[in-house]
Amino acid sequence: MRLFCTLTFTIVCLTTSVASAKHPVAGWFHHFDSHYARNKAWPEPYVYQDRAAAVAPLGVMVNNGWRHQNLIGPHNFKPDTTELNESGLLKVRWIVTQAPVQRRTVFVERGMTHDETAARMRDVQAAADRFLVGPEVADVRETHITEYGWSGDYADLISTKFRASTGDPRLPAESGSFDVD
Repeated sequence: MRLFCTLTFTIVCLTTSVASAKHPVAGWFHHFDSHYARNKAWPEPYVYQDRAAAVAPLGVMVNNGWRHQNLIGPHNFKPDTTELNESGLLKVRWIVTQAPVQRRTVFVERGMTHDETAARMRDVQAAADRFLVGPEVADVRETHITEYGWSGDYADLISTKFRASTGDPRLPAESGSFDVD
């Protein structure tokens, strides 16, 4: 037994000595306590990174949703001009006065040419500055995203035609009698 203990002690001393520090087993023994502590507390060090990775896409989605909400597209301009129509003016007014303070950025959809985009930006900036009080300057940015949907006139036309094609409400004809005893 004494021989076994002596050999074991000698092997451990040789594998953990400074002279044999380049030996792979020595590195494992050197970091044994840190590996043990990490394994013992296993889920905790990684939970926060996993949570952050799971929540990160939601922040991107919220930002994209607000960018779409605050987008001034071609339906907000008068036909064949870069001047805002009434719905465009009301939308710009809502963005710069009613939207949450951190979300008061007006996004303008790019036009077909650089000149058209610059004119849209100029007109939207002027409209936004008109609704602000004091020395504030509206944050107006151009964006590559496009507005989906259609103009209010087209939506009103569809709604009007739907109401016109709907028949009058009628009860079904009496098909039998109901006796109450």
